[in-house]
Amino acid sequence: MSEFNDLIKIEANVLKKINNHALKGYNENKSEVIGYLIGIFKENSIEIKDIIIPDQIASSYHAEITDERALINYIENNKSNYVHVGWYHSHPNIGCFLSNIDIPTQKYWQHINNRMIALVIDPINNELKVFRLNNKDQTYELPIKKI
Repeated sequence: MSEFNDLIKIEANVLKKINNHALKGYNENKSEVIGYLIGIFKENSIEIKDIIIPDQIASSYHAEITDERALINYIENNKSNYVHVGWYHSHPNIGCFLSNIDIPTQKYWQHINNRMIALVIDPINNELKVFRLNNKDQTYELPIKKI
């Protein structure tokens, strides 16, 4: 894996969807949530255009996708040039970072495509960060621009 310093561009309506999903998980079950990021890889940036909310199980400290068919169906039926660019999950009221559980997940996705990103949202503290791993499996943060 090598370091790419992509600018992450996220559309306001997509950010609202992610925040609403995270708040719903917290308000209904005091749990984290998880989902897929859909968008476009550009030369020096990644544009996040949509999300997919898959079937999942979650607790206050963990969220896991239980069925990947939502992503597969999206890819098979995709009429645009959007692709899977990463994943997101929430850390309600504990801040934005990649935990020891999150790092192997991100490593898996970067093995598939080393430009994949991990977006972490804390909807309680109104915080959002995007991460990747370098070739020593250390996290580094990418800049975000809301569009």
